[in-house]
Amino acid sequence: MTAEEFLRSRPLSRAYFRSPNSFFIYRQQFVKQLKLENYNDQMVKVSKWAGIFWSN
Repeated sequence: MTAEEFLRSRPLSRAYFRSPNSFFIYRQQFVKQLKLENYNDQMVKVSKWAGIFWSN
């Protein structure tokens, strides 16, 4: 994901606030990839998986 893609994905009202940390950007891409692979699970589980993969 490029910086331009990330900024376009945020609502304009939020564009000038503090940017999210690197884990939140990673998690956003993690969720996007799971959706491409047709995984539909609870976000609580997905966040846990993202955390596990992030730490490895």
